[in-house]
Amino acid sequence: EPEGAAVPGFRPLVLRRADQFRPPPPPLPGSDAFASALAEVREAAQTRTAAQRRAARFWALRHSATEWTRRAADLLAHEAAPDPEAARTLAHLHASLYDATIACWEAKYHYWLLRPEHADSTITRPFGVALPNFPAYPSGHACTAGAAETVLTAALPGAADEIRAAAWEMAESRLWGGVHYRFDNDAGLALGRAVARTVADHPDRLAVPLGEADE
Repeated sequence: EPEGAAVPGFRPLVLRRADQFRPPPPPLPGSDAFASALAEVREAAQTRTAAQRRAARFWALRHSATEWTRRAADLLAHEAAPDPEAARTLAHLHASLYDATIACWEAKYHYWLLRPEHADSTITRPFGVALPNFPAYPSGHACTAGAAETVLTAALPGAADEIRAAAWEMAESRLWGGVHYRFDNDAGLALGRAVARTVADHPDRLAVPLGEADE
């Protein structure tokens, strides 16, 4: 069974439905737009730099929620954020990452798009970058990057440039790694940002009424 096939059935924390922000369809294999995107991945695989290989491995080997929690905690400590503010930021971050993952995997299993190397077997991946066992569109790394970027730049405007740079690299690393198309990244970033904005707009939905916590 493909990895994460059950995730679209998980109950979101804030979103009303897993498909609430489902992106539009990706380019069809065989279309000019798909061929152009595939050519970009092929070119990236043939010309990736040492820095791009390092970034591809770095993000491939890290769990998104763990890495963004670490970065958020470091930034909040550096900014000496009051405990209630830090707790609220981390709650919004984790809710956004969770719901963005559900929404992302719902879209993946709705569209079932093949990976770049399935379309072109000459595309290679750097050592340490595995081929994910689930559909490509949209990029899970980009979904979580977009969600984290939106939450953390709002909470920590002084570190916005650093946060945006990390989110961009996280998404871009999947193209450098040969496992995603550009449109996977673009759709993933947009989806993650939309989810995080919804979490910010509806903090009341994070409250769990007494009696429901153990259900």
